[in-house]
Amino acid sequence: MKKEQLMLLLTKQIADELRCQPDEIDRHEGFQHMGLDSINSILLLDFIEKQTSVELNPMDLADHPNISSLVDFIFSQINPKGDAG
Repeated sequence: MKKEQLMLLLTKQIADELRCQPDEIDRHEGFQHMGLDSINSILLLDFIEKQTSVELNPMDLADHPNISSLVDFIFSQINPKGDAG
């Protein structure tokens, strides 16, 4: 999976959870500021694990508080050698 594919996938999933359109999501806006609550966060973590086989915990969302940062982190877990995506 390429980094941009992962970015689009997570943007769409968050938009679905927040009941809005993907183009309304700012990838640099914080999850809490977007309105993502604890239940949405758990659902997002579950979705990420199913889609990428990367197991995350709630602290990872705190450490990577927006889509752009989270995608970079997930991608580093998928491609630990730093392969471009």
